[in-house]
Amino acid sequence: MLKQLKDKLMKRYRQMADAQPGERFMDQYERRQEKTGKGEAKWRGPLFIAGGVLLFVIGLLLSIPPGVPGFLLWIPALGLIVARSCFLANLLDRSEVMINKLIQKLPAKLRPWEKQKGNQS
Repeated sequence: MLKQLKDKLMKRYRQMADAQPGERFMDQYERRQEKTGKGEAKWRGPLFIAGGVLLFVIGLLLSIPPGVPGFLLWIPALGLIVARSCFLANLLDRSEVMINKLIQKLPAKLRPWEKQKGNQS
């Protein structure tokens, strides 16, 4: 059972990672909508959105005390919400593109995750 869950999560992660920037979240939303049309109960959407909001709030509250990484709950919370909210999926896609443009404007020294010219091994 855990192996199936792990495989499913890895598949979803791969889909998100392989998608084009600016299209990832809408792709996820559209995949979820296709699945909903195949017999998934309609009440599950609002339930997942409520669960995502609750998880996000818990993560926010856990981020207040120093040393507690509550922000780690934000990622699955947003995943739950985005999979069922067209508006938020669109918003996150546009935000991703805008953030990527801002990051590219940063000096290379502030982007250590990118290989710098002349410093390649």
